[in-house]
Amino acid sequence: MAFLFRGIGNKAWWDKSRDDFPWLGENELISDVLKSLGTVDGSLSTYVIRDDKSNLDRVIAALASGRTKIENFDYLLVPWDVIRTNFLSDNSLGKTPDAKVNEWHLDIVHLTPTKLFHLSYILNNHKESLCRLLKPDVKSVLQTSKDSEFLDMSKVSAKVANALD
Repeated sequence: MAFLFRGIGNKAWWDKSRDDFPWLGENELISDVLKSLGTVDGSLSTYVIRDDKSNLDRVIAALASGRTKIENFDYLLVPWDVIRTNFLSDNSLGKTPDAKVNEWHLDIVHLTPTKLFHLSYILNNHKESLCRLLKPDVKSVLQTSKDSEFLDMSKVSAKVANALD
């Protein structure tokens, strides 16, 4: 079973174990989760992760390489089948410095505000993983992608490139 990967802004927004928002009802999400689901032209950018998750670090490195600095990286993994049965998708090339990762890109398309709201609950209820890769580990996956020549370093943000060996 493949997974869909979505980088998110803050793991705490999706973490049901938190006690930061006692005013939320049992099955409610804080509205901040929608920040993690920024769409462009009604499409949400995701990446397909293999069943064995062997391409996960490479996807994280590709996305982290475009950030302004190396920092923690929060993400969700959701079974692809759950999304495929509820939403339309389009295989379009990603825009990372890693050409192979760009091939694993998938847009969830034709999203309206109502569909995006529905998607947020599906993501939350079916998440395989809610993860935070810490800054040293992000640097490590970036270094591995650089050393393996997966990244087009001319497209990596200057601060990130300068932080790597």
